[in-house]
Amino acid sequence: MGQKTVAIIAFLTVLAMGCSLGGALMSTHKVSFFTGYVFRAVRLETHLFTVEIDDESSFFCNVINKIREGTCSSGSFLLHDVAQQFCAPMLVPVYPQACEGFHMAYLMGVMLAVVLGLNAVLCSTGVWLLHHYITGENHKKSYRHIALSLIFCGTLLLAASLAAYGVFVFRALDNMRPRGFGVAGELVFKPSETAGLSWGFLSLVLNVVVQVIILALFPLAKTSEEMSKDDLEERKIRQEFAAESGYGAAGGPAGQMLPAAQPPGAGGFGPGNGYVQAGYAQQAMPMQPGYGAPGMQPAYGAPGGW
Repeated sequence: MGQKTVAIIAFLTVLAMGCSLGGALMSTHKVSFFTGYVFRAVRLETHLFTVEIDDESSFFCNVINKIREGTCSSGSFLLHDVAQQFCAPMLVPVYPQACEGFHMAYLMGVMLAVVLGLNAVLCSTGVWLLHHYITGENHKKSYRHIALSLIFCGTLLLAASLAAYGVFVFRALDNMRPRGFGVAGELVFKPSETAGLSWGFLSLVLNVVVQVIILALFPLAKTSEEMSKDDLEERKIRQEFAAESGYGAAGGPAGQMLPAAQPPGAGGFGPGNGYVQAGYAQQAMPMQPGYGAPGMQPAYGAPGGW
């Protein structure tokens, strides 16, 4: 069960990374401006680093360009440049939310891109540790805990970044209304009243949801052979003890005892026949002529003429 769960987690991680890539490529915010409350004049699509301006009638851009030449035109532009153009002293009194919105979109876009890269590294490392945990010989409990912590930190960072992006960027970009022109200004160009959520932001939200599912599956990625740090230390001690106790007396192979030394007199070499024990044959000790063994009376009739 543990290996199947780890395989599912790996698949969901790949899916989450695909959602991150989609969120980085697609627009995170989209707003349309209307003339006379009906006819769409222009559409702005905000990405992490760029803004795409789709000028259909050019009426909106003509009005903006009359205030400051070259501010609005169709195409894709860097957020940093657009923020500087809308934060010009002549445009800030007319569109203060545009200056604030594009400036915050630039800052939050950079932050969100860094978080997406960091989240990818954390999740990939966590899945690698989880794979090593389930396929290794030791099944270290610490690997599973570290993997859980890494993916949890990545999910928390991404969720917090998306929340900050929604609060600081959407609030300003959704309320870009001209000031100082009254009802006439809203008749010329007025933003839509709907929320500017786009597919890119929704893809990043889906990324968070997938990673939450991964975290929920972690209890099922546990194997019955899991070993804690204490278990590993105990097994190491047992192995060392077994290795030390596997050797016998010096000079013999492991587990084999050498035969003990034989006592004096064993093996047929006793003092009675004049040899010294210890396994080496020595020359017989000469006896005095005419005498028998020590402690015996002289032997009469022995060679020598007694």
